[in-house]
Amino acid sequence: MINTGANSMVMEIDSQKELVAIESNELVPKFAEVNIAELFQTIEAIYKNHAVAKGKHLIIRPVDPQLSVHTDAILLGRVLGNMIKNACEASAPGESVTIGFDILDDKEVRLSVHNPAVMPREVQLQIFQRSFSTKGEGRGLGTYSIKLITERYLKGSAGFTSNKGEGTFFYVSLPLAATG
Repeated sequence: MINTGANSMVMEIDSQKELVAIESNELVPKFAEVNIAELFQTIEAIYKNHAVAKGKHLIIRPVDPQLSVHTDAILLGRVLGNMIKNACEASAPGESVTIGFDILDDKEVRLSVHNPAVMPREVQLQIFQRSFSTKGEGRGLGTYSIKLITERYLKGSAGFTSNKGEGTFFYVSLPLAATG
């Protein structure tokens, strides 16, 4: 638990430094084949004991252990981490946060995080804006960085749906293979 907590703190510090580099176009992504099952195992190890997930059920949908995507593992981990933290914060104790992976076609994959809460329309309209937060002062970089990292550096797209009866899905779509 101590190791996991220390790793989380280091990741948060690195995340802030990285955001400065991302916004100033100084970051150089390191693309490689990333095994999705291994990535999900790492994510689960980090977040199953994370304070934000306390009292929530973290569900990771099974993934073919052979499946990989050509991307930057660290950046994708940060994006997924932000999606998971937001979903956990929006969930009540006892609710589930589900992490999934789908192949959309032979060129694109989608990673998603779902929680049962529904965002009000006025929140939905501002969700990807820098410094917008429903959680108070000093927040508001999570969803902003999800979109910024995914679209500027991972060659993908980020979005969400939030509807009564369905809950909220945040997702990132990425190219399945290396692109030019």
